[in-house]
Formats: sequence, C-alpha cells, structure tokens
Amino acid sequence: MSGSRQMVDDLDLPWRGNLPNKVLCRMATNEINAVGRLTSASIATGGNALVGLMTETDRELIARTATRKTLPRGAILTEADKVADAIYFIEHGVASVITPHPETEKTEIALIGPETFIGAPVVLGDGRWPYRTFVQVDQLAVLRWPINEARSALRKSRSLERLLIHAAYTQMVQVAEGLISGAWQRLDARLARWLLMYRDRLRSDRIEVTHEFMAMMVGVQRTGVTEALHELEGKGLISAMRGLVIIRDADRLRQMAGRGYGVSEQEYHRIFPNDPVHSTMNE
Repeated sequence: MSGSRQMVDDLDLPWRGNLPNKVLCRMATNEINAVGRLTSASIATGGNALVGLMTETDRELIARTATRKTLPRGAILTEADKVADAIYFIEHGVASVITPHPETEKTEIALIGPETFIGAPVVLGDGRWPYRTFVQVDQLAVLRWPINEARSALRKSRSLERLLIHAAYTQMVQVAEGLISGAWQRLDARLARWLLMYRDRLRSDRIEVTHEFMAMMVGVQRTGVTEALHELEGKGLISAMRGLVIIRDADRLRQMAGRGYGVSEQEYHRIFPNDPVHSTMNE
C-alpha cells in the first residue's frame, strides 16, 4: 500500500480531497497504467459496479472512447427534453434525477450512484426524457462515454446492452418504490429512506447536504425537513448540523424507513448478485 500511497501523493487528482484513500490509490494506479488512455483493466476497478461486472471485451468498447471527468455540485449531466450527449458511469458520488420545474415544484425521481449508470433513455428509448440529472455532491467522479460511440457499441454487443437494460430496470423499481413511499409514508420515514439510499451510494455515514436540498429531494417544505431531522436526532438515529447529517444508528434508521427501504435494494441484488462494489450495501 505504501507504493500506491506514494503514487497518490505524486499524482494530481482534482477530486482527491473527496475520496477515501483506498479509492484514491486504486484510481492513481489506474491512471498511471493507462499511459495516455483508459484500458479495460483501468476502468474495471474504478469504482462503478456495472463496469466491474462487464466482460473484458465490453469494457474495452467503453475504454476506447470514454474519458474520466470530475464534475462540481449542481452540474447538469442530462437536460430535460434534450437528447443525452453521453452515458455516464459514476465512480464516486451521487446524482439526482429530478423534475425540472420551478424551484418550489422540483422533486427527486431517482438517486443514482456507483451501482448503476446515467443514460437509461439511451438504452430504452431515443435518448431523451422530460427529466434533468444533476450532480448532488461537491465533486462527482465519472466515466463519460460519448453518445454516438455508446450507441455503436450497444449495437455490436448484446451482452453490454442486456447489462444496461437490467440496470435501467432496477432504476425503474427504485422510482416505483419512491412513489409508494411518497403516497403512504410519513415524512420521517421518507427522510430515513432517502438518507439510507444516499449512504449506500456514498458508502459513508457523513452526508453533506442542506435542509433546503433535502426538502427538494423528498418533496416538502424546508420547515418540514427541519422538524423531521430534529425528530430523528432526538431518537439518536442521526446528528444534524448546518450542511451535514451524520448517521449514528443505521439499523434503527432502517426500522424507521420501514418498507420504504429495502425492496429496490433487494431487487438490485437479485439482478446483480455478483456486484463487487456494493455487495455490503445494507450493512
């Protein structure tokens, strides 16, 4: 590990301050071995579960034309009603799919992290849909795969197409479960569900997010989120401060979330039982 640590110190990675040492070491090694371009081997261990599950041949199709990018909080990955210009595989961080209405009407539809990909409309439709996808964290590390190259590769590889279709299906299950939670669960349970989903994707108990942002994510007023956070904090489940929530008791938070959390996660693991990145998602 000392050699890898030294490579991290020597390599200029713009997102290094936001990633765990283990991920930094792996990505530093990958970038050095790439010698000017990505390879199947270098993207296999970058942190995205789907890429890790692909065959070497399919990864090579991506590595030929993909690039690694870091994007700031708020950056738009796909815009509503516009054809996507790329497919993205998140290696670290979280993105949200939302309705692009005026600020008071914005609502999160899906939460996307390193377990899947951004670009379901490309695989299932004509590349566009009426929703916006944007970066939720300070810096998002992604593989960006240009749309034309992605479409060409999907026509060539049935195994790659099938993998992404299965991933899009798991996103549909998450959306459906979100609708059920929003319709039938109390705010504290919905907020617990969202915090757990965010935790899964960041693999961290520290969630840097404002009350205003959480309000948009669960579709309520800011005052409602503040009250719900105080309730969760009073029960010892979290600690909440300005711009930061720390999960203190994930097991009890799951109990609070009830059936709102677990169905889409179990379905994901049914479809991808060999996911090397998120095999411990519910720990």
